[in-house]
Amino acid sequence: MRSLWDVRMFWVFLLGFTSGYPWVITASCLSAWLADADVNKGTIGLFGLVATGYAINFFWGPVVDHVRIPLLHKIGLRRSWLFLCVLVMCLSTFCLSIWGVKVGVTTEANLSNTLWLMAIFLVIVGYTSATLDIVTAAYRINIVKSSEPHLIGIAASMEVAGWWTGYSLPAMFALLWVDKIGWNNTYLGLALLFIPIGLWILIGFREPEVIPRKPIRRFWDLLDVTHFGAVWEFLTRLKWIALFVLLFIFTFKLGEAFLGRMSIVFYKDVGFTNEQVGWYSKGWNGIVTVTASIFAGLFIGKFRAIPTLIIGGIAMAATNLMFAWIAVDASTQGVPSLDLYFWTVLLDGISGAFATIAFVTFITHYTSRVHSATQYAAMASLGTLGRTTLAASSGFVVIWLGDNWSLYFILTAVAVIPALSLLFPIARLKKRYEAKRRATNESVSVDNV
Repeated sequence: MRSLWDVRMFWVFLLGFTSGYPWVITASCLSAWLADADVNKGTIGLFGLVATGYAINFFWGPVVDHVRIPLLHKIGLRRSWLFLCVLVMCLSTFCLSIWGVKVGVTTEANLSNTLWLMAIFLVIVGYTSATLDIVTAAYRINIVKSSEPHLIGIAASMEVAGWWTGYSLPAMFALLWVDKIGWNNTYLGLALLFIPIGLWILIGFREPEVIPRKPIRRFWDLLDVTHFGAVWEFLTRLKWIALFVLLFIFTFKLGEAFLGRMSIVFYKDVGFTNEQVGWYSKGWNGIVTVTASIFAGLFIGKFRAIPTLIIGGIAMAATNLMFAWIAVDASTQGVPSLDLYFWTVLLDGISGAFATIAFVTFITHYTSRVHSATQYAAMASLGTLGRTTLAASSGFVVIWLGDNWSLYFILTAVAVIPALSLLFPIARLKKRYEAKRRATNESVSVDNV
């Protein structure tokens, strides 16, 4: 518990908030906005592709690690990248508030052009936010010393707690106020919130430690600071474990992604109001998730990542079934149950927090400190690849199922089973690898997984 009061964890929490906030703009509020504008479910699902930057941000991971931004680099490598990302997202969100679809005003003839224009600004926000995630993850990984493995889970939990705070709290207020001021004014408010974030980066944020690197004198030295060096180090360090790790990362969050992409559309489809969605899905769910994230970090410090992943994955699948229960109850009663909604978001927040913290800790344990930004971005991107590309078809899946929401959520629950099965060969190979390491005194960073 004393670890929570480490000032480094406070900085990680605030950076997590900054990383989670753009998802309010590109995901939860966007889905509600488009649903209010009577955009069809298939198109709403396709808007999930604006987040493809998270799936490929490892391509520019070395750039964030090594390239100094002209003029801005004087405030520090990490701070300059953070400030540039916040500035670009602020301007893009401001443009969305001006040129985004106006509910009840935009005509059917102009809707297509308006949606294309919105997609352009949303892609800018998405790709910039994906870049911001690289900087945040690199800071979190490097700030924990190699002699402090017990802090890896705590740092991950503080980042995720901050992420959920940034994702839930602004979204809750946006959904509570949107019926009074409209979506365009709501997005104007979301754009203005970037201003204090930018000021905090300039004034209150301390530049993190940068791991020193050897000077580039040979061709190999150049390769070592790019993807080739990062990939080679990852494969030679983990050997066969690497294959199963990458497969697990790709598949673990697929069910959650399909649920999350359509959750707001589902709530509105069964009859919940914007205000109810704001209070329950963003308010209560956010509070529960943030609290559970902190306890999940303490839990992982005691019981390690793989057992927590198994427990969190099973619980996450089980809570997906509660969404199916809401759908059945709403169809039979004619009115959705707020009590059932409350318990669903409560348990979903707890299970999602444990699964996410364990997932982030799992990736972190396999990340080299020297190639922190590039390797973490690559693995996180692999996990996001399935979530953004495959989940973009979620709206069409709902249509194909004849708007059978209960069956849809059952399928999202089943999707986690193949991923969890991969943890058993990972654990077996890890034990064999550790035995070999102890025999050869080889250093590897998987002891606490």
